[in-house]
Formats: sequence, structure tokens, C-alpha cells
Amino acid sequence: VARGFEDDDDDDEQDKKNTLNAAVASLSVRQVSQALWACGRMIAFEDPLRDKMEFGEAIPPPYLRHAKKYASFLLSSKDKLSPKDVAQSIWALGRLKISDDSILEPFAKIAAKLSSSCNSQEIANIMWGLGTLGFDRGDIVAVLVDRITSNAQLKEECTSQEASNVMYALGQMKIHDKDAFESLSSVMMKKLSDATPQGIANALWAHEVMKISPPQGLFDCWAKKKLGIVGLIIKQDD
Repeated sequence: VARGFEDDDDDDEQDKKNTLNAAVASLSVRQVSQALWACGRMIAFEDPLRDKMEFGEAIPPPYLRHAKKYASFLLSSKDKLSPKDVAQSIWALGRLKISDDSILEPFAKIAAKLSSSCNSQEIANIMWGLGTLGFDRGDIVAVLVDRITSNAQLKEECTSQEASNVMYALGQMKIHDKDAFESLSSVMMKKLSDATPQGIANALWAHEVMKISPPQGLFDCWAKKKLGIVGLIIKQDD
């Protein structure tokens, strides 16, 4: 279903669209959300052609067009969406660079509504998708961030990568939330042994963009893992 109908050369293209519509309508919400997620995974194969597709020098694969149809179907069944469905869908929208307000904002509102039932991975995936697309509704983002920073159980479950993804998303969206950065940095500091150099670099980048001083230990860990050196001093804000 994710690939839809790859061959668009036939004359009866409308028949194929009708068939696809019927196929989507016959599926469950979970199946369609999985199809959208699969589109987000498959786009990795198109990454080398992204620029060419953007400038009309390469033809986008049909499943990119079908992805919007899947997203619209899911929004029409929003009361049936689970936190996992929403998280995977928003992550896929980010990967596919689908930033249409008529699609992204309704999904973000649903995410905020379901946030109290989301786990740390789901919040991180939602934030990654929103950040990638430059979402600008700070009120909605605040609800999502509060879920992962104010819930003790979620903070305990949160991985260093998830904390990094949330901070990176905040940096992308230019949302200055010092308390959130401190809370998420504390998560990373407790789990530095699991942190990757890229994850730490993304967190440091977000701190830099928002002009918030990161913990010295976070910088030292990146320097040791990435550069093999220790004891670097970073300038702290007054």
C-alpha cells in the first residue's frame, strides 16, 4: 500500500486513483499510519535525488503523492488515532517534508491532545517531525515538552538520543525554553555512556542556537568521544 501504484504510464490513471482510494478506505487506521510511516522510511532511497526533484529535474516516486492521501485519511479518522499512530505519522511528515498547514497543524493538535498518553519515544518522534518542518505553534509544542520534562517516569525512561532529539527540535523551531533545556540536559548527563557523538553535538548545537549554556560535562563528553580529548572549557553566559 505504501508504494501505491508505481506505474503511471497507463491511460486509465483515474481508474488507478479510484482503486487506490478504495484500497485505503478498506484499511484500518493502524494500517494506513503504517503505510505513511513506510513512505517516510522509503524516502531515504530518494535522498540523493531530493534537490533534483525539488527543481523538477527528477520525477518524484508516486508514493510521495500517495503519502498526502494517507495523511488526509488519518485526519478524517482522528478519533481512532493512537499516540503511536500520531507519532509515526508526524515523524513521516518530517521525513517526507510535508509541511502543508492543513495537514501538519491538525496532526500537531491531535498530538497535544494525546500527549498525556505518549511515551518518551513518541514525544521525541513528534518533536523531531515538527522541528524538521519548522512548526511555529509554541503553545502546542509547550504541551508536548511539558509531558517529557515534568513526568518523572518519562524522564526515567527517556534515552539520551530522545532528549537530544527534543532539544534539537526546539533549536530548529527557535523556541527558547531554558527550563526544558536544563531538564533534558540532566537526562543526557545521567545517560552519557549511551550518548552518541552526533546526539551530543545536536544537543550542543541547540544550546548554541538558543544561547543557553550547556552543562560542562556534556561538552567534555562530546570532546572525549569525538575528538579524544578532555578538559576543554566552554564559556558560560554571565
